Amino acid sequence: MKPNQPTAWRTTPLLNVFCCLVAGIAIQHYVNLWHWFVLCLIVVLGVTSLRFFLLKTVNKHRQQLLYAISYYALFTLVGFSLCYWARDKNRPNHFSNYDYDAMQIGWGGETTSGERWNKSIVTVNAVRVDSTWFQCQGKVLAYYPIDLQQPHYGEQFIVRSNIQDIRSPRVPGSFDFQQYMAHKNVHQQLFMRSGEVKPTGEKIQNFFIVATIKLRQRLVLHIDDIVRRPTSNAMVKALVLGDRSGLDRELVQQYANIGVVHVLAVSGLHVGGIYLLITMVLQLLGFRNYRPVSTVSIILLLWGYAFITGLSPSVCRASLMFSLYGIGRLMSRKVDVLNIWAVSGFTLLIINPLQLFQVGFQLSFLAVLGIILFYEPIHKLLQPRSHVTRKIWSLTVVSTVAQLSTFPVVLYYFHQVSLIFLLSNLVIVPLITLLFYANIMVLVLSALFQFASGFVVILDTLIEWITYASRFMDRIPYAYLTDLHIGPVQLVCLFGLVAGLYMYIKGRLPAKGYGALFACLLLGIVAIHTHRIKELVRSSEIICSGNGMVVRTGKDLRTIFQPQEDMQTYLAHIGIRNAVYMESPGVHKPAGCIQVGDYSIAMVQLGFELSQAELAWVKSLEDVSWNELVEMYEVVYLSDSVGRQDKWRFKRWLKSVNAETQVVEGFYTQKL
Repeated sequence: MKPNQPTAWRTTPLLNVFCCLVAGIAIQHYVNLWHWFVLCLIVVLGVTSLRFFLLKTVNKHRQQLLYAISYYALFTLVGFSLCYWARDKNRPNHFSNYDYDAMQIGWGGETTSGERWNKSIVTVNAVRVDSTWFQCQGKVLAYYPIDLQQPHYGEQFIVRSNIQDIRSPRVPGSFDFQQYMAHKNVHQQLFMRSGEVKPTGEKIQNFFIVATIKLRQRLVLHIDDIVRRPTSNAMVKALVLGDRSGLDRELVQQYANIGVVHVLAVSGLHVGGIYLLITMVLQLLGFRNYRPVSTVSIILLLWGYAFITGLSPSVCRASLMFSLYGIGRLMSRKVDVLNIWAVSGFTLLIINPLQLFQVGFQLSFLAVLGIILFYEPIHKLLQPRSHVTRKIWSLTVVSTVAQLSTFPVVLYYFHQVSLIFLLSNLVIVPLITLLFYANIMVLVLSALFQFASGFVVILDTLIEWITYASRFMDRIPYAYLTDLHIGPVQLVCLFGLVAGLYMYIKGRLPAKGYGALFACLLLGIVAIHTHRIKELVRSSEIICSGNGMVVRTGKDLRTIFQPQEDMQTYLAHIGIRNAVYMESPGVHKPAGCIQVGDYSIAMVQLGFELSQAELAWVKSLEDVSWNELVEMYEVVYLSDSVGRQDKWRFKRWLKSVNAETQVVEGFYTQKL
């Protein structure tokens, strides 16, 4: 490199700031230090930096080094502080800091409907302590009975129901709903039963949210009016509005298996389509690109679409990047895509630092980063002559680099990887793009002309083709691999392989160096997996779930009662795949006891007397002395055979007597 040539960190300074901010947020999230310590560090750092800057005798290179250290440390500490204050529970006026007997909540703008409950994230505005109301803040996940009238956004309620903490996942390795909601600043849930809820008649609303909700409702009614077929109706809502509630779970799983599930959620792909459509319409109307009118129109329409679709991280990232790109071109400035990417991430994390831990945010930014870094060097490897082959090659490269940069995260969170993502992206993505534009055309034309509703046949046909293609690719042997569980260290190793590949492609790492790096990281991944298997073989346990019970000794399994799906999830998490279950009733004692080696399990059901054992498997609470049950056993497992009302009554009684017996339902493991 020439002496006067700018280095990469100088040409993309905003990238360094973004990385420091991310580092600070991550450190605070996992270390959770006291925030006043950070403020003291900022003051000491500022005073020290000022002292050295004012000294004229300081060496120039030393001064530049000190400036760089201060600069990066400052933004790291900013991220550290922002992450602390982003958590509502760390604020003194959070509702959990009060000993209240009632609270006033405002219904949220986004409501999800279920079979028995409507749920929404509500805001807590005030709590009542000894007949006095105090203003406070916080969020709660509220459930409202579906048989009652659904609340509207902003409606205020006085609630006397008890708030419960959101439970951690009962099965290790399964979806962690508690952590998912914690990243949205929600830690408690509330069931609003009819006798414990009183509407106040007031409404606290935001004008922009009200406008977007009304517009979204009109679009939903418009779609319901012109698209009558249920499958097509659900697909149109998913593509245009990002509402996947009506899609069949089997269809969503098929898209996930073949690696194109992102097309079912409004993402950067859809925002890019809206951007191209708006640009084309403005050109037809006579507006030139990157002029004030066209730029402002594009920005307003993109963010309007982002509000309508719910402001997901991927949509916000794409809208912000297109907005910055348009502003840069309007100012006749040279646009660096990597800097725009960094500014977008920096802005979104300043607004909400907890977005960093949302899977959608991570996948969106990693996919774009992979396209920015890998697309050009890989695209230059081939130079097709025809226009069609160039387009196919470009789509292939984009799909490859996006999958390459995101597959470690996909593997870590979703435990599966698609092996035919190239084929599915070459087939499904163009069809979805065509369907997206067809949806927009039909919705706009049907609002202007009555005859345009006849074009719905085109939508139905396209959706049938896409569904058939996805079903066909999902049935291809070895199209995808599932139950691939990796840990944080293995995740870092996989990202190390991706980073090493980038350095090799850019010529910064020789082939021998990359080969050595690849071998070391791969050996690290294999060593961790081998150690995990060895530890697994040495252990044995009893696994109880629902109405199923399995005894595991190493990798050998014996079924006492039929295992359920969540038990298989746990087995895959600890490294057992394709397990063959063998019926093994064990040794039954006359008193209703199952003997597993030296471990005994008492069977509590109708007609059986209580017997001495380490664990009580309860199939019925009728005609059973609850006092004897909690006195004889340290662990009581309530199977699904026990009714919901009986479980509730039993646990309520258990709480009143302050018994030390551990009562378990849902999932339980006991090491042998």
